[in-house]
This record gives sequence, structure tokens and C-alpha cells, in this order.
Amino acid sequence: LLRANETTLKNHHYDSIVDQLENYVDEIMNRQYEALSLVASAPRNRCPTASSWPNCAVNFAYMASTSNSLISITQSRGVGFSPFVRENEVSSFETFVYQFYAQQSVPTLGQQYGFKGINARNSSGAIYHMTTPDPRGQNAILVPIVQIAKMEDNLRAYMFNLYSEPIRIANIDYMISCSQERNTDCLAVSDVVHLVQDPNYRPAILLHYPIRLLDANNTIVGLTSGVINWDTILSFSASNHVNGIWAVLRSERDNVEKYYSFHFGDGKASFVGLGDLHDPRFDYSRRTFVVSPFSGSTNYTLSIYIADSFEDEYYTLGPTIACVISVLVVVVTSFIFIAYDALMNRRARESELVIQTRQQFVRFISHEIRTPINTIGLGMKFFAKQIEDLLIDPSLDVLVRLRSMLELVHD
Repeated sequence: LLRANETTLKNHHYDSIVDQLENYVDEIMNRQYEALSLVASAPRNRCPTASSWPNCAVNFAYMASTSNSLISITQSRGVGFSPFVRENEVSSFETFVYQFYAQQSVPTLGQQYGFKGINARNSSGAIYHMTTPDPRGQNAILVPIVQIAKMEDNLRAYMFNLYSEPIRIANIDYMISCSQERNTDCLAVSDVVHLVQDPNYRPAILLHYPIRLLDANNTIVGLTSGVINWDTILSFSASNHVNGIWAVLRSERDNVEKYYSFHFGDGKASFVGLGDLHDPRFDYSRRTFVVSPFSGSTNYTLSIYIADSFEDEYYTLGPTIACVISVLVVVVTSFIFIAYDALMNRRARESELVIQTRQQFVRFISHEIRTPINTIGLGMKFFAKQIEDLLIDPSLDVLVRLRSMLELVHD
């Protein structure tokens, strides 16, 4: 019964943790949609015509006032915007951007790799100056990050071409095609990426939202992007007391599945490694839900499992101790009962012996004492009769006394 109560308490707590994770992850994604939509309005209003693009930027102070509060609400690493740049526009665009940075009193911005210009990362991880569109994409564009808040945390990302790696390219192509086909703004969620801001690998996602002009053609001239690390999303979604929980993220793109494992300790989720690393013994505790409520190049699901440390908080030695105590109580009670029964049997035998002894004594007294007394009584009666016959003197005194003596003898 005690173990059943512990199991019920554990399951109730586990269900509440999973429900909270599911609700908060979806809420963060919805907040991202609203935040990116709001950020997109700033460059759109600043540069309302197609001729103003791609040479468009927003005052840093205004961008910061708009974006910093949104970053706090959405738990993003950063929120920024990027214009679509054609190959013939690269030179004039780079000149415009560095002049803008100088006007904003950050003349060295976008030169973190030792050169000015749009940069990208090749297959070996080296950074180079990229001036032509990536041929792997469906659109002949470059998508450099012009502005991103928080600036100090994302210096390595400035002027990085988002349209330069397969995962990013696929997500931006999806965003463009979706927005054009549906004639609406589609938020696209990318596959897991390794951010240029992170020296060590921390699984992250990019969320892309189109900047669409309010003209007759609803021209898409750029995008706003949000950056979120998965460990940040999970940590924000869990309570501080969550401990001993595995979260296994599954991404699926082009029928290719990948798994990323996170472990919760003291309410904080930490990335452990690639693959599904949870303990198979706890497969029975699996709870799975769809992560992203939006479409994109990648579909996500999140599976939650318990670990040993979670069970240890609920499964104590209490039931075992109670069981041992119960057995001891039964054993001691049985011993006392047996001892008491033996004592009572002994007392019964002793009582029976006393009764038998008493009966034997009474029989002895009846035979050995009553018989002589009766004999004496009979003799005295005979003697009294003889005396009565011999006495002539009618004096009654002697006779009365004699009768009294005889009565006494009879008694």
C-alpha cells in the first residue's frame, strides 16, 4: 500500500512536469511568432518601397528598444533582420552597411573575422568572404544579418550569410515558397543548427519570418530571424525543482531523423550528446508531444523519460521497513501467544492434579475415619441399650446425660 502511494505521487508529479513542458514550449514558439512579426514592421516601415532595398537599416537605439524586451519574453539568443541581396547588389550593399555602422558609432562591427563584407562558413568551418549566391538554394540571393539584438552577445553573427548552409537554405526556401503560395506570412522553423556565436556545440534553431512590403505585389524583401538554443527553451519551460528527467528531441527533415538528448538537474536542462541517450529501463514512462505548432523544413517531437534520480526521490525504504516491522510484530505476537498457551496448559494440568489429590484425600478420609466412628457409634448405642435395661432407678439425670453423650458421639 505504501509503495502504491509512492508510485501514485511519482506519476502525478511526472505528469505535471510533462504537461508544463508541453505548454511552455508551445507558448515560447507562439511568442516567437508575435515577436518576429513585430520586429519585421520596423524595417518595413523604415523602407516601404522595393527601391529602398536591400540598402535598408534601422537605428540601433530604436532596434534595441523594440527587440530587447522581446528577447526576454521569448528566451531568444537574439532577434534581428536580414535583407535579400542579389549578386549585382553585393558591392553597393556592403558599402552602405559599413557606412551605417560608422554612423551608429560602431565602425568595427561586421569585421570580426578580419575583413569587411558578407561572410559565410565553409565545410571545414573556416570563415570566408561570400559574394555570390549559394547554388544549392532555390533563390539566387544572399541573406546577411545586418542587425541583431543583443549586439554584444552576437558580434560573431553580424554580416553572416544565413543563406549559406543546407539547413538554413532549406528553411529560408520553405519560408519564401510558403509565403508566396499562401499569400500570407509563414513562420519557418529550421532544423537544428550550430550557431556561429557558440564555440561549443549547443543545439539551436532558427525561426524565419518574411518582411513583406505593403505594395501591390506584397514583395518579400528580407526576413527577421529568431535564435533559440534548445537547452534554454527546456530550462525556461521547467520548474526549478525538476530533477532526474531526460528530454530527447527528435528532428525529421527529408525523411532523415536525428536525436538530441538533454538531462534536467535542479530545473536546468543541459545538452548531453547526440542520439537517444535515455535509460531503456524507463521506456514505460515515455511521453511524446509535437514541439513546433508551425510548419517549416523540419518537424520536431519531444519525448520525456524519467531517470533513476527521479525515482529515488519517491521510492524510499519506508515500505520495506514497514514490512519488516509488520513481520516482526507477527513473529513476536505468535511467540507470546504460544508461550501464553503453554503456560495455561501447565496451569490446567496443575489444577487437575490438585483436584485429583483432593478427591483421593476425601476418599481416604471417608474410608479410614468414618468407618471407625460408625463402629464406635454402634457400640455406644448397644452399650446404652444395655444400661437402660439394667437401671432400675428411674433417675433420669444419668440417662439424660448418657443420651447427650451418645448424641455427641453420633455427631
